[in-house]
Amino acid sequence: MKENPRLIHASITGFGATGPYRDRPAYDAVAQALGGMSSLFLDPEQPHVQGPTLSDNVTGFYTAYAVLAALFERVKTGKGRRIETSMLESTIAFAPDAFVNFKRHGIKGAPTTRAAVSQSYAFRCGDGRLIAVHLSSQPSSGKAC
Repeated sequence: MKENPRLIHASITGFGATGPYRDRPAYDAVAQALGGMSSLFLDPEQPHVQGPTLSDNVTGFYTAYAVLAALFERVKTGKGRRIETSMLESTIAFAPDAFVNFKRHGIKGAPTTRAAVSQSYAFRCGDGRLIAVHLSSQPSSGKAC
């Protein structure tokens, strides 16, 4: 960045630039497991990895957001920036409700935790199609938004 102070340099690692896991290879399933995301998808009685590649994708999204913010900053200041993120940090940031529930309330995440708290259900109708129902709502103030 000394040669080009306007440069925006983004770095993505698996587990951060420092720390005991810094040199380990990173994979989506590993970041999901260490970040606690797997607990929201895995059945402990019949464990198998399932669901989308969340860690891979959210890491890219967060990095893109940071680059866009750095571009905006550079327009105002003329200066570049180094951006660092990791798959593990991105995964943890993506599921704040599970993290907060565990850290503050001791509630361990499970595949049904969020659905139970929010009273979300899925049912198969008589015609074989599925319907999703969400029952929790904020009390209405009677005022239009």
